[in-house]
Amino acid sequence: MNLPVKEDYDEFLEEFSKGVRKNFPSVCFYTYGSVETERCDYGRSDIDGGLILSDGVVSDKDCLLGLSLLLADSVPKNLVSKVHLKVLDRASNHDGRFVSFCQDFREHFDKAYIRVGLNHLQEISLLDYKAGILDEAATHLSKIRGQLLYFTLDCENLGGSKLGRKIMLEKRVGVLERVSKLPMKLVYLQTDEKGVIEDRVKSKNRLGSILEDFDFGKLDKINRLLRNPRKLYGVLENDEEALGILECSVDCFEKMIQAYIDKFPEFNKKEIKLG
Repeated sequence: MNLPVKEDYDEFLEEFSKGVRKNFPSVCFYTYGSVETERCDYGRSDIDGGLILSDGVVSDKDCLLGLSLLLADSVPKNLVSKVHLKVLDRASNHDGRFVSFCQDFREHFDKAYIRVGLNHLQEISLLDYKAGILDEAATHLSKIRGQLLYFTLDCENLGGSKLGRKIMLEKRVGVLERVSKLPMKLVYLQTDEKGVIEDRVKSKNRLGSILEDFDFGKLDKINRLLRNPRKLYGVLENDEEALGILECSVDCFEKMIQAYIDKFPEFNKKEIKLG
């Protein structure tokens, strides 16, 4: 087994930091955990960290895909499985409801190393006692953004085998399914509904009555694909087409979150259990 050594960790962190600093200077790149301490067991320890984008909830997809290419160019092959980076943005960080971290992470963030950019970690509102549905929506936002960040690496490391392509395909389908189900969650959080509206069309229409001016064109496109599995898998098996629909999906999810935050800037009792 070709385990990574200290030099591999150092090389990645130096090269990736250099690329972010040169090409994406407004991005905050941070790392935390054992890699920043003497406890790091090179070959076993992960590189935990993240990228905080300077725009609002709706990310600059050119920036995100540029970071995807940079990540693939910077990480040694024997270190790929050890690099765990999340994508965040300053707007949803400040709001807090759609952040997938809780108060337990404050100590990690306080000790984090800011490798590039300004320290935007202190802006994150870390909330405990979030409703399960809200916490799930926050986790899904993190996961689908991660699919774009790791898109190039996945193509390079999973695309060469039948099993790898299958894993990659299911990941891509998962992105669309998470986007399609977001209206169910948002409607539940802002209405008197006692349960989630399971029907995707009904939940989308109900959300449309709440976010009156929202354009659901991209969500309609995603739902049409999900109802046609043959076409869905045909699109997602082609890397170029898959990238286009994943960009569309992440953009749609982010825009629903942005519209929700704009419409409801204050927390309610369904979202956060305040005691």
